[in-house]
Amino acid sequence: MKILVTSRERLNIVEEWALTLTGLSYPDGDAGQTLETYSAIQLFARRARSVDHRFSLDENAEAVKAVCRWVQGMPLAIEIAAGWLRVMSCQQIAAQIPLDFDALTTPLRNLPERHRSMRTVFEYSWTLLSPLQQSILMRLSCFQGGFDLEAAQAVAGASLTHLAELADKSLIHRDPSGRYGLHELLRQFAAIKLQEAGENRSARDRHLSYFQNLVRQAEANQWGRLQVLWYDRKAIR
Repeated sequence: MKILVTSRERLNIVEEWALTLTGLSYPDGDAGQTLETYSAIQLFARRARSVDHRFSLDENAEAVKAVCRWVQGMPLAIEIAAGWLRVMSCQQIAAQIPLDFDALTTPLRNLPERHRSMRTVFEYSWTLLSPLQQSILMRLSCFQGGFDLEAAQAVAGASLTHLAELADKSLIHRDPSGRYGLHELLRQFAAIKLQEAGENRSARDRHLSYFQNLVRQAEANQWGRLQVLWYDRKAIR
């Protein structure tokens, strides 16, 4: 299933076989650009003004940026978050979302049931994965700063083929440095699944063991001929 979420006051849903998590542009750091140049900010402001005509982007700039960063520009999540301005301030929304995955739920009835919360969106796609893909994705949720192939193999039992399958379904992405990552909202959802499956402790133990071993290797090589290689390793994060 591919869910292409764009917004012109409504959502266009296209059913295929993978979940596309590509988001709108959002400010990630101090780039010096004005807020209105980012499409995620534009969407939040437009939705916010439809909820409360008094909404001021200037007065809520930091909170809006925080929301868009946390959901990494995902349009549906932005629209749901902005909708909570009916009962919360923008600052309260920005504080609540990182604490509660289910905060990204709307009580509105003018959307299909499947699109009223990020959980139901992810649940639908989850059912289209094989048990092995589900298991790997759950364990990959342990990585909050991205991961490389070696780490994925050690912690999640993921081969390059497994990662390629998940990438084909747009469930993981590869950055220019060669590291892999999950969209933050998907990572949170997979972490919930890991907890529900009763595998959280074992997966966290493998994660800890892998990085403890990595640190030991780094210490052993920090003054040797492989010093430069180890200082350049991006996996030690």
